[in-house]
Amino acid sequence: DLLSIFKVPKGVTVFDHLTMIARWMSSRVTKIRQRDDLHMIVDLVFHSVSGFTFNRELVTRGMLDVLVLGDTRCGKGRVTESLIKYYGLGAVASGENCSFAGLIGGLQQAGTRWLVTWGMVPLNNGRMVVIDEASALTTDEIGHMSRVRSEGVAEIAKIIHESTQANTRLLWLSNPRSGRPMATYNAGVEAIRELIGAAEDVSRFDMALTVATNEVDSSIINTLAEDSPDTTHISQEAARSLILWTWSRNRDQVIFSDKATEEILAQAVKLGEQY
Repeated sequence: DLLSIFKVPKGVTVFDHLTMIARWMSSRVTKIRQRDDLHMIVDLVFHSVSGFTFNRELVTRGMLDVLVLGDTRCGKGRVTESLIKYYGLGAVASGENCSFAGLIGGLQQAGTRWLVTWGMVPLNNGRMVVIDEASALTTDEIGHMSRVRSEGVAEIAKIIHESTQANTRLLWLSNPRSGRPMATYNAGVEAIRELIGAAEDVSRFDMALTVATNEVDSSIINTLAEDSPDTTHISQEAARSLILWTWSRNRDQVIFSDKATEEILAQAVKLGEQY
């Protein structure tokens, strides 16, 4: 009963239902206007499952790995931080924690012994980590995170060799590495390639979104807050419970109908031909 508000009503598409939830969040939680795509993509990371079987193939890492790249003051951090606070879930790595050692781990010497200190990603195995200010990482450091992102395993291979589970939902937030406005790039993907480096590291993102300052008019951003009837109230208890329920699903509980599988495969072909 608590989670019934999240069911898609008859006659409404899934996308329209997600848009409704995004606009409710915008109005009641984040106060960031006309950024439905930003709200949706952040929320999908929270609600991604650990694994599933698709087209008779086991996908062991179903957790999303998503990049949001764009100009300063576009609402990336505000939307994410507001939802983390509202849900009471998720950890943020920024500043000094936004390094390879802070995210994955490193070695510390204790007398004659070397000990591994694991970073935020493996420490949040099964949960979610936001990598803020991702441009603080070099392209080489991002490349060294390949196994974490593809297999969910954190590995330290230096004086000693240790590995541990790091199957963690990842949301990367960043400004362009060059400091240029997004409007100066011919396409957003150019800024993504500049930030991440190798093509194989770019391809490990499940989704990417670019945001620019000129997409929402200043007069809309700077408007008085108004009280409006809350016809779609989503309580904190319900929102948090849905995420925890999602995180607790095993792969046998995630079912794709034959019709859904066929549609996904058709869209994959279309995407491949376009890009």
